[in-house]
Amino acid sequence: MQIVLPMMLAAIAAAGITHAQNVVAEDDLGVAEKQPHLMAGEFYLMPATFADRTIVFGDVVTLSYSGADSKATYYAKIALVADSTRQISIEVDGQKVGSVSVSSNSLRTVTALIPKEALADGKFELVVKKESGPNAAVANVKILSSSSKKLGPPAK
Repeated sequence: MQIVLPMMLAAIAAAGITHAQNVVAEDDLGVAEKQPHLMAGEFYLMPATFADRTIVFGDVVTLSYSGADSKATYYAKIALVADSTRQISIEVDGQKVGSVSVSSNSLRTVTALIPKEALADGKFELVVKKESGPNAAVANVKILSSSSKKLGPPAK
């Protein structure tokens, strides 16, 4: 099931986001060579009943991006997994952009607009945080943009 976080619905519509956005970053979490933006979280292999078995979990799962165009529009598509019910919040550079409940034994994809002010310095941090329940469990994250320029991991 895919949802758009209610807090972001008007902002996404106002930004003119369409389905024809460019994928500028993608992390298949739980697969070491396919999670270049991951900064915090622990690997876990979900039971065989889950289609997306490799995940990263923790009280906080953090991804960091660089090379953003401050004039472009960006949004994150986040696949959340739950083996038991949990409440999750999404933050960008410390600003809460949404909250979602994930039911037991489900995969839920949410979409959140990256606030323009977070793009001013060309980098941003996406945080998926446990509000209640055992943890935040994330299967994958895609960053989509009106720009075609690929995002990089944080500078070292």
